[in-house]
Amino acid sequence: MRILFIVLASICVLAGVFLGGASAWSVTMGPMSKDVATLSATVAAAKEIGQAAKDVKIVGGKTAADATSLLEQGMRGYRFSQIGGGLIALLNIVLLVLAIKRSSKPLLIAGGIGVAIAIAAFVITPSREIDEKLFFVNATLAVSVLGASLFAVLSDRLGARPAVAVR
Repeated sequence: MRILFIVLASICVLAGVFLGGASAWSVTMGPMSKDVATLSATVAAAKEIGQAAKDVKIVGGKTAADATSLLEQGMRGYRFSQIGGGLIALLNIVLLVLAIKRSSKPLLIAGGIGVAIAIAAFVITPSREIDEKLFFVNATLAVSVLGASLFAVLSDRLGARPAVAVR
């Protein structure tokens, strides 16, 4: 049973490492870095427009402040892909190493951190209507760290322990 859970954790770890590393690289210095820089400048400009326009309805019955909040949600999602993607990649590797070593207490701590990061990913990620690609990347990152945490802890808990000699 332990081997099965380690294999399942390895699959989640590989998905999290490759997707987390790729998204962190892409947003930091890859092809999406220019888009994120443009979005950051757009958010700053939208904040200025929002302060100048106050409660005037601009587009579709929405004020500039409403549009700014949507842009800021997208920016938070990209920042999570950048920072959270790298963090999830590293945490998944740590979870797999701890599962193989059978380190129960550090594994529970790392698993708890993984669950907290996954919850943060679901909270921070903008909805599918704002950016569908970003939503699926961040949701997949969250699911990968949840799966790695679950399977690593299960491999430790359900694995056969050596029998204790009774004296």
